[in-house]
Amino acid sequence: MMPTYDKKAFNFRERSLKELIGATCQAEIVHELMLVEALIPLILIIPYGRAIIFISTTLLCIFIELVFIIIQRYNRPRLVKLYLREQRLYKNN
Repeated sequence: MMPTYDKKAFNFRERSLKELIGATCQAEIVHELMLVEALIPLILIIPYGRAIIFISTTLLCIFIELVFIIIQRYNRPRLVKLYLREQRLYKNN
């Protein structure tokens, strides 16, 4: 189980598949924005120097955000496939 800020958004018992798919899209966008924001400290190299500190922390933040983006992109197609299968079964009955 992966940590999440909002456990209710990813609760399989309380949310429909369509809501879960939307939550994965939203989470991916948030992490992409956070990835871009992780680049901001690189500007501080100019006034403070210490490039190694700013570059290393920026790379660490980027790596962490990429992990969560990959998780969302890995899970979403499976949820969509499950949702489509559920829709086909519902239409056939």
